Amino acid sequence: MSIKKIINKLNSCLSSAENQWLQEALQQIQSSEDPQEELLNLSAVVKRKLVSLNTLDENDFVSNQVSELVRICLISQVINSHPELKVSAILKAYYQAGDSTEKAAMLKGLCLLDTNGEAVNVAVNAARCNSADEFSALALNNDYPSEFFAELNFNQLVLKALFMGLQIIDLRGLQNRLSVQLSNMCFSYAVEQALAERIPPASLWLAVRYVDLTTEHKAYFEQYTQHFAQVDLQHKDRVSALIEEQNLIFN
Repeated sequence: MSIKKIINKLNSCLSSAENQWLQEALQQIQSSEDPQEELLNLSAVVKRKLVSLNTLDENDFVSNQVSELVRICLISQVINSHPELKVSAILKAYYQAGDSTEKAAMLKGLCLLDTNGEAVNVAVNAARCNSADEFSALALNNDYPSEFFAELNFNQLVLKALFMGLQIIDLRGLQNRLSVQLSNMCFSYAVEQALAERIPPASLWLAVRYVDLTTEHKAYFEQYTQHFAQVDLQHKDRVSALIEEQNLIFN
C-alpha cells in the first residue's frame, strides 16, 4: 500500500472540506522553509480539522483511524518534498514532539515512511516506552521490527510483548525471526511465570522451538508445557499444536 493509494482512499471517506484541508496542508509542507515545524503544527490539529470517525475498510488498515493515516501522509510529505532532511531526523523529531496518538500513528506507518530502515534506532527506542498503545502500534501488525530490528532488539520486543500480556500471534514476521536465543528466552519466561503461579499469553509457544532449547530446558520442557496445558485451555491448544508441528514425542 503506497502513500498515493492512502490519499486516494482518504479522498473517498473525507468530506469536501476535510479533503480541501488535507490538500492545503500537504501544499504548506511542500513549500515550507521549516517543514518539520510545519508538520508538527498541522499534525496537532488533525483531529480538530477532521471529524470523520470512519475507518478505512482495507485489510492493511482496518485498525487505523483516519487521523492516523492523515498524519502518516503529512510525515511522508516532509520526507518526499524535502530530501535535504534525513528520514531518521524527521521521524525522531516527530516522535519526540508528538503526543501518544501521534507517536502511535508514526509507528504504525514506519514501513511506508522508512523503507530502508534508516530510522531503526528511533523505533528501537520507542520499543522501550511504557505506553501500551504506542508499544502495540510498533509491535503488533507491523512488519517494521521483523524487517529491521537486530536480533537482540527483536527478541526483547517479543519478550516485552509477552510481559505486557499481548498475543504475539499478531507480531508479524515472528516465524522468520525464530532463533536459539529467542526460544530459550521465551521458555525461561514461561518457567518464571509458572513458578510465580501466573499464566502468560498462550501465544508464547509460537516463539519456542524445542530443537533450539538448551539441554536443561529440554529436560523441563514436558513438565512445563503440561503444567500450562492443564491450567489453561488456550495453552492446551497451543501446546498441542506445538507438539504436532514440531513432531515431538514424549514418554
